[in-house]
Amino acid sequence: MDFPRKLGKTAAVYAFILGFLYLTIGPLEVAGGIEKYNIPGDFWTGLTLLVVAANYLYAVRGLWRGEFKGASFLLTGFILSTVFGLIFILLMGADGLLYLLGEAEEFSPITNFRPEIWLFIASTPVTAFILKIKRYMYRV
Repeated sequence: MDFPRKLGKTAAVYAFILGFLYLTIGPLEVAGGIEKYNIPGDFWTGLTLLVVAANYLYAVRGLWRGEFKGASFLLTGFILSTVFGLIFILLMGADGLLYLLGEAEEFSPITNFRPEIWLFIASTPVTAFILKIKRYMYRV
């Protein structure tokens, strides 16, 4: 056992929830989206969400057992979540800047608030798990 199982089980449950959310939204984007719930149809972004979901879901088994292998997949999933979330936050900011410069006719932050952004916000508590798990990395 590499770190306490209680910590690992808590992280595993959270990783499972995140993986399930990414696994739900990804195919919806691949299939064409749902405009009512502001899920746009974007094939490639949907595939990237499936990759993030695979990382989170693969982390569950290792985290449940208290192994560092699970923590590495949790960290990878979090890094991917952060990258894609920040990309879409920057895109939303660019649309707002175009509106301020007069290049765009309208700007609505609500319509630009894509699922990748709120999934990124939902994944930020993973940093607490990673920092707690990091304490046990160099113990002999």
